Amino acid sequence: MKRFLVILLLISFPLYADFYDVVEKLYIAGNVADYASTTYILQKFPDKTEEANPFMKAIVKNPYVFAVVKTGLTYVSVKALRNVKEDNKTLATILLCVLTVGINYVACRNIKIGIKLSM
Repeated sequence: MKRFLVILLLISFPLYADFYDVVEKLYIAGNVADYASTTYILQKFPDKTEEANPFMKAIVKNPYVFAVVKTGLTYVSVKALRNVKEDNKTLATILLCVLTVGINYVACRNIKIGIKLSM
C-alpha cells in the first residue's frame, strides 16, 4: 500500500514542479487529513478519546469552528512561508518540510488511533 501511495504521489506531480510547491501541497493535504481524522475520531468515539492539544481542546468540540480555525491557521502558515520564501527560499523550504512532517505525523497518529479503536 505504501508503494502505491508513493507511486501515486510521484505521478500526480509533474517533473517540472518545484520541490517547495510539492511540499506545500503535502502540508495542506496533511492539515486536511488532520482535520478529517480528528473530527472523525472525536465524533465516533467521544467517550474514549479527547483532543491532546490544549489550545485546540475547546475548539474541536464544534467541527465547523474547528474547520474555520484549521483553515485559517493553514492559510496564515502558507502565506507567511511564501513571504519568507521571497527572501530566503532555503529557510522557507526547511521550515515547510518540518511543518509538513509534523502535521502528517499527527494525522497518521490519529488514523492509527482510529483503527485501534475500531477493532
